Amino acid sequence: MNRPAILTQPVANSPGQQNLALFRIYIAYRSLLSVVMLIMLVSPNTRQLVGALNPTLYLSVALAYLATSVPLVGAISTRLNHNQKMLFVVFLVDIVAITVLADTSGGMSSGLPILLVITAAASAVLITNRTLATLIAALSVLALLIDTARLIIYDVLDSGALFPAGLLGALIFGVSVMVQAIAGRLGRAEELARNRASDLYNLQRLNEQIVQHMDTGILLVNQDGQVRVMNKAATG
Repeated sequence: MNRPAILTQPVANSPGQQNLALFRIYIAYRSLLSVVMLIMLVSPNTRQLVGALNPTLYLSVALAYLATSVPLVGAISTRLNHNQKMLFVVFLVDIVAITVLADTSGGMSSGLPILLVITAAASAVLITNRTLATLIAALSVLALLIDTARLIIYDVLDSGALFPAGLLGALIFGVSVMVQAIAGRLGRAEELARNRASDLYNLQRLNEQIVQHMDTGILLVNQDGQVRVMNKAATG
């Protein structure tokens, strides 16, 4: 009588499944964000907060941003999750959309540029290529500073807006670097745990094979008196 193994075989490819789940959560977030941006434009209570400088452009970008989320839902998200370059394009679209939405709403004064922090943090988690993830953060900061400078030139903002823009840029870059470091450590820890679990499973299977071929009868009984392992010699 040969009882089942106490340990179960480790599941393969769990990191990819976890990243896919996180990516789908991010897709849901960007879809909800675009809907909220549209609601803010048509709602009487929030209409003055967004799109004040160019409501037509704001509406067009918000609709286009929502439209980009549609093909990302479903099976295509599985393919994108394993394509680093396509993930980079998705986050690049997010940077452009958020920057334009913020620009048409008054830039730093609208508070919308803070959304770039979420974009940078999400890219640091989902993009395993650190160069691309850092590039997303750098482009976010660059877009923020260029847009702020443009609004200052056109007298929409005063020169004092450069200071909070610089602080936000430092925050974006700092969050990206920190999240990349944390994600890297967690990834290495998960890989080590999977390797250890696989080693333990293989060692247990080896021990079971040795026990089964021993000439001495062996019984392994738990505290409830149930037989966990019985080799062939013990049945004779």
